[in-house]
Amino acid sequence: MTDTVEYRSFLSRLDPTWPRLVHRGGRYFPDRPACTRVDWGECAFIGNGMIGASIYKKTATGLCFELGRNDAEAHNFLKGVDWCVPRIPIGDMVLTAGPFTETQAVTNEQMRLGLYDAEATGEMETPAGNISWQAFADAARDVLVLVVTYPQTLSASARPRVSLHPAHGISPRLNWVSKEVADAASPLPPLPVLTTTGDITLSVQELVNDAGDISGECAVALRAMKEARQDISDSSRRDMYLLSIQHSRGNGVARNAARAAVDEAAAMGTAALEDEHRAWWHSWWRRSFLSLSDTRWEAFYHIQLYKLASATRGEMDEVIDNQGVWLTDSAWPGTWWNLNVQLSYSPLCKANRVDLARSLANTIRRHEKQIRLNAAPVTPEGMYMGRSSGRECTGNTLPTREAILQGIEGIFELGNFTWIAKLLHDQYRYTMDRQFLAETVYPVLRAAVEVPCSLLERGEDGKLHLPRTTSPEYPTPGDPARSTFCPAQDTSYDLALLRWGLTTLLDAEHELGMTDAHSALWKECLRDLTPYCLDENGLMVARGLPFAVSHRHYSHLFALYPLQLFDLEDPSERAVAETSFRHWIGLRGALQGYSYTGSAAMAALLGEGNFALDCLNGLREYLLPNTMYTEGGGPVIETPLSGAESLQCVLVHTIKNTLRVFPAIPDAFRDLQFAALLAEGAFEVSGRRAHGVNQWVLVKSLAGSPLRIMPNLPGAVLAHGARAFNLKPDGKGAYLIDLKRGEAVLLYG
Repeated sequence: MTDTVEYRSFLSRLDPTWPRLVHRGGRYFPDRPACTRVDWGECAFIGNGMIGASIYKKTATGLCFELGRNDAEAHNFLKGVDWCVPRIPIGDMVLTAGPFTETQAVTNEQMRLGLYDAEATGEMETPAGNISWQAFADAARDVLVLVVTYPQTLSASARPRVSLHPAHGISPRLNWVSKEVADAASPLPPLPVLTTTGDITLSVQELVNDAGDISGECAVALRAMKEARQDISDSSRRDMYLLSIQHSRGNGVARNAARAAVDEAAAMGTAALEDEHRAWWHSWWRRSFLSLSDTRWEAFYHIQLYKLASATRGEMDEVIDNQGVWLTDSAWPGTWWNLNVQLSYSPLCKANRVDLARSLANTIRRHEKQIRLNAAPVTPEGMYMGRSSGRECTGNTLPTREAILQGIEGIFELGNFTWIAKLLHDQYRYTMDRQFLAETVYPVLRAAVEVPCSLLERGEDGKLHLPRTTSPEYPTPGDPARSTFCPAQDTSYDLALLRWGLTTLLDAEHELGMTDAHSALWKECLRDLTPYCLDENGLMVARGLPFAVSHRHYSHLFALYPLQLFDLEDPSERAVAETSFRHWIGLRGALQGYSYTGSAAMAALLGEGNFALDCLNGLREYLLPNTMYTEGGGPVIETPLSGAESLQCVLVHTIKNTLRVFPAIPDAFRDLQFAALLAEGAFEVSGRRAHGVNQWVLVKSLAGSPLRIMPNLPGAVLAHGARAFNLKPDGKGAYLIDLKRGEAVLLYG
């Protein structure tokens, strides 16, 4: 069905536009060494999974392309400054419109982000004539392309100029500590070196290890190609600029790679680069389709999909971190594993972009040795990721098992890596790729649950209990020194993830026809694992720790979402779920944007579509004009991305192997249509709603899984397809349908 959509006209309605660009400047702090940029929320952004740029007005006559590369990070850790080994700033490419004074500057400036072509375009109105530009991050190679068109009549001195402005590649965290602490930070790398040879300008930032020795580099090559294309009028001139960003652990490697990348792109020429780039994106958009009568949410959804394809690629082995390819001044220049990574990947499966999500599995494979070392003091068979890390997954090593059992102080979020395994298992469930289950999901999940299993102790009640761990990032009431952690036994977060992990491992064994040496132990753990701690408000954070203060993270509610461990058709279990949910979202004060995306998904699971939309609307006040997001210590990308998954949840979701279509449609969504959304069991699902009435549902089986579906259609449900289908109603609104692999069935009322 996606083949019938004219995507260019459809998406052009949703393109972010800037009718008038304004320079916002910086935000200065008296006790900090530098200012932080405030343009994150008003920029256009381009990316290809590895490199990218944020585009905004830098000065009265200049346009800034703030550069980023996914894997460019420091090679050392600054104690007292860094949370983890940080990403590093690279610098800017700047387009300047002639040698005008401030009073003669650009009189007006517009910009547009074209979603379909994944290109940013703009125009500068100047006293000497208009300058237009086009920029994209080539989908097939690590090169940014900038094409500038201007009047042929401009003198050489008045023509637009493109220049490279490297940044010192030091931790962004230095902007978020006191000047005294920043001044004492050591070792720092040398300043970047900028050179020009022929038509290539090269910036090289050497990087240092903890001993202060040079250990690698980040390099940027900018190549200018004057009058690169002649397919324009004689009155205009067109120049092309090619930029590549490279990072290496060896010295001299990145600079050579950057030069080679721009030379290769130059040999292709603008037209070939543009055609290659657009072909990738045009194909990518056709994976699935969504149209909503509420065009604000319709535009929001498609901008998030654009972000995801700009922030990662399935063949990469770099996980989406807190800023993606758009690093800017932030207190969180790293990878956070207790929510950020998981939310960033959450919309990809339902959006029918499972291949894009493979970068997560690739990252785990690449760093498996380190992730196992993180768990080694507790168990040699485990894998563990703590709260945050750099690109190499270091800085997360657990204390010994004995120390944890004896109550050593620390932030131990045992469930984080099991939550990562849940994302991998989702990729299996949405594709039914048994090889991926056997070779990736099963071994990762096995290692993830090994850590909490190794820490279980049997109590006097005969149940197995967890030691003092941390529910992200619940504070210790009344203790400012513990504002992001509160050690407690039997946290609902860790218990839910362990319970889900054990159940899923045993199910996977059955699916794969195998028996693990630990199977008996897993069954015992699952049987004897202590229940969640409850009070009059539902789920507690942990034993002896009620949910008593407002908190942004829904970590104690994981049994409801995302793990769906409650049987919502059981009145008693549903009551616990609803009470817990309402109590959490009702305590205001510390909620943030992702509190509302999480609550929207929970409301959808509970079938409360109008409340789900109310929650989503609560996200609006946290969104920046371009749908980017900041929180506390600065820019992060995960929250708006998770909003896309919340929208998907009101359209399609699976509970207890029942595919539910139109499960929680808000009344305000009177007209909508979607095509080729993916559901568990590897079903492509399409549907239409008009004038507030669900019209039809089309399901195609990609794997031949059993189909139990609740289509939520009015009246008697009928089926149509290439053959006669037998619909077996279960009396609760669901139907069993004998749909085979490759077949499609149309349901209508």
